[in-house]
Amino acid sequence: MTEQKIRTMEEFAAASGLSRPTVSKYFDNPESVKPSTRLRIEKALKDYNYQPNIFAVSLNRKKPKNIGVIVPHISDPFYAEIIRQIEMRCLAEGYWPIVLSSHGERKLEARAMRTLMSLKIAGVLMAPLGFETDAKLLSSLSDSTPAVFLDSRIGDDQPFVGTDNRQS
Repeated sequence: MTEQKIRTMEEFAAASGLSRPTVSKYFDNPESVKPSTRLRIEKALKDYNYQPNIFAVSLNRKKPKNIGVIVPHISDPFYAEIIRQIEMRCLAEGYWPIVLSSHGERKLEARAMRTLMSLKIAGVLMAPLGFETDAKLLSSLSDSTPAVFLDSRIGDDQPFVGTDNRQS
């Protein structure tokens, strides 16, 4: 194994003797490069113990592969199961979930929304705090990113998934 520490995709491409676009294409879809190139990249990945930064890769893509999830309490069994199901579905579809908890606090919820907007995610699934949620920031989030709201209806014009408590 090589001792050289590879930190960026550019360094990895140079060390493996391939172009940056070829390496990037491989990380986007390994089947999109020739089998011989794929084997060469996979050998170099082992040799250099390189892992691409999934956040950097996502920022450089035209189509990001990260989905944000914000819930009030990550340890609440109701939200824990929702997160588990979202995670399984995201992974099955080739997306990476980024799960954040507001811990029931307005400031942390706002920070989570700003964080996800800065990461240029593909979409967000959010269980807002309700009346405590920063409406202006929430509007900015849903205007810039496809959003579905869970458990707490924000408005009739926003996609929403919830339970019908009258039925139970």
